[in-house]
Parts: sequence; C-alpha cells; structure tokens
Amino acid sequence: ESDATGTGSLIHNTSGVNATVERYVAAAPWTSWDAGWHLISSPVASQAISAFETIGAGNDYDFYGWRESDKLWLNYKSGDFSTWNGGSNFVVGRGYLISYQSTQTKSFSGNLNVSDVSWSNLSYNPSQGNGWHLLGNPFASALKWNDGNWALSNVAGTAKIWHSTNKSYSDIAANGIIPQTNGFMVQVSNATNSLTIPAAARVHSTTAWYKNSDEPHLKLIARPADNSSAQEFNLKIEEEATQGYDFYWDSQFLPGYAPFIYALCDGVKLSTSAIPYIDPSSEILLGFKKIEHNHYIIELAENTLPALVYLNDLKTGVQHNLSQNPTYAFMAAEDDPINRFKITFASVGIEPQAKPAPIVYAIGKTLFLHNLNEKAMIEIYNPAGQLMMRTETQMKELPLSLASGVYLVKITGSQHQIVEKIFIR
Repeated sequence: ESDATGTGSLIHNTSGVNATVERYVAAAPWTSWDAGWHLISSPVASQAISAFETIGAGNDYDFYGWRESDKLWLNYKSGDFSTWNGGSNFVVGRGYLISYQSTQTKSFSGNLNVSDVSWSNLSYNPSQGNGWHLLGNPFASALKWNDGNWALSNVAGTAKIWHSTNKSYSDIAANGIIPQTNGFMVQVSNATNSLTIPAAARVHSTTAWYKNSDEPHLKLIARPADNSSAQEFNLKIEEEATQGYDFYWDSQFLPGYAPFIYALCDGVKLSTSAIPYIDPSSEILLGFKKIEHNHYIIELAENTLPALVYLNDLKTGVQHNLSQNPTYAFMAAEDDPINRFKITFASVGIEPQAKPAPIVYAIGKTLFLHNLNEKAMIEIYNPAGQLMMRTETQMKELPLSLASGVYLVKITGSQHQIVEKIFIR
C-alpha cells in the first residue's frame, strides 16, 4: 500500500507471485507547467499503461517516455508509444515521466519481478541525448544504487532522480537509495555499454533518496529567495579520481526548472565533481544561471570536508565564509558572467577575509534583509524622496504597511551603506 504517509516494501525470491503494488502520486497545481512531475517504473510484468490514464474535468494527466537517440520526450497521449519498444505496456526496468492534475493512488497488478534486469548497448548520441537514459527500479522495494552488484560497464557511477519539490535532478552517489517504483537517469559514455539492475541490491528503506556519499563531501543548494525551486551541487573526495574530468566519478549537469549551479571542469558542466584531495590552493570554479527571479540564495547544506569553505562572488568581490555562515544571499541579472562564483578552502581557524554586503528585497508586504551582520538603520523613501519608514534593527524580516509601488531602501551601518530599489505589491 502507498499513501501520503509512506509506501510499503516487499522483498522475496519466489517467482510467479501475483500482487498489487500501489504508488501514491501527489499532484501540483497545473497552473505551473514546471510542477508536479514524477519519475515512475513498474515492479510487475505486462502492466498496461492504460491503467494510469485519468479522465474527467480537473483530472487530466500526462505520461511520457524518454528516447535518447533523438533527445525526445515521447507523448503517450499523442500516440508516440505505438512504434516504441514496449508499446502500450510498461517495460520492466524502464522509467517514465508522469504528472496528474489531481492526487492519485495508482496500482501495478501482476506477477512481481524478482529477477535481475539487464541492459546493454544503450544508445549514445552526443549531439542528441548525450547518452542519458531513463531506467526504472523493477522491484517492490527500494534499491541501493551502485553498491557493487550493478556490473556497470561504460556507465557513470552517479545516477539522477527527479526531485519534484526542487524541480530539478538530484545526484545519487554509490549506495544511495532509489525508492520503490521510481525511475532514475543514467549516462553511458559510448554505444558499447551494459549494466545490471540487481535483485541483490534490494533493501527496505525509508531513507531519503538523496542520501549522500560516505566519502568527505560538501553539498551546495542554489535557490530563489522564495524557495520555489532548488538545484544541488556536490563536491566529493575520491582517491581514484583526478583533478580533471572523470566520466565515472563525476556527473554531468542535467538541467531542470531551477537555477543552474555547476562546476566547470575541462569544459564540462558537472553537478557532482570528484577530486582526489583538497588543500588551501584548491579552487572550484562554479557556473550560475538565473531563471525568472532576481534574488537568490546559495546554501552550504552539508559539509564533511576537513577545511573551511569560502564562496567567492567574482562579480561583487565578496568572499563569504560558508563554514561560519552557511547562507549567502545575492542578486542576479541576465548579463551576469556565467562563471560568477568560485569555491576556495582554508585551514580551520582562518577567519573570513571580508563580510558580504547586505541584500534587501521585498516579497508581498515583507522586507527581507540578508547578510545583516550588525544592527543597522533601515530607511525607506518613496520616489519623491519622502521618508516613509525608519527603524534600527538586525532582524531578517520586517513587515511593511506601505502602498504598492516602487521605493528606495537605505541601509546604514558601520560596515556598509547601501541603497536598493524594491517593488511592493
């Protein structure tokens, strides 16, 4: 069974067991085209896709398959599956992309798969899908990805799963969890390749699927200030990796609907960058690309590296100590340099070299103040220069009782004096 509180899990080795496996699928408002997507796969043989259709006003659905050879999402509703391998049935071990206008609990019914599922010679077209394939967990339990049983040949060691809330892909390192009935992305390096999705990797697990590597690592998350999406970036220490691009140890960036953040290594964009070691001279160049928002946050979400971590904003010249203050707020513009940030390191005990300038913006009737490291004078003026509000504070949020319109916010402290324009709706 499956509902909003969790999903059942079954591990057994007897073939021919007939069962029903539920999959709870949370919906999102269809007013937002980038929300509510999920990756799905079947744990039973010969499951008809038609059982996953919905009809009726307010109960629409979308169902897609991914074809690497021409970089195309095939639309089941439009008949694209009619000439595709598998046709009207789920293919065991293949993943699919779904979205429902209203929350659903769908059911897979049939003989439970208990055998390994093998793939070989998946297509590789650098000018099209660049070797990315959407596979699926074929079992009624979770899986440990790349735990030593997967027999990967010319397949990258990091997989990806779609994070519906973040609206982006998250990287799954070795021994990370792929949930039951979940699709996942893998990348091959050439047209001669193989992998086995092994029954030996099955596991009962309610662990969050974005479990990180046990190796020393850090995770950065870039998101708009309103938390409407998020993109993860991982840096990890792997003794067998090199300082250059390694297909197996690194993972190429795959964009979603969140702001881009990635490392740039040998001209390749990486969402996971593996290096053999770090020292005070190590530098990781980060690319960043905004979406429709102007205010952003980069957060150090995890860090087990034996060093202080600094985020260097090459546009503003600010060096921010993420180990001391894990959140950095900033504004982004369309003409910003792509390679705007750089990660550097220092021995524990080194103090930050500079304090970031305050960032100010408004959402609704609330004024948000980031990087305000001291009590400062906050003054708000209308376009005619009239003072509308004055307060001395170190608060991160201030309620506003001002009419809609454009205003100027002046922040005066011992470390900074800035003036920013805001718009209040």
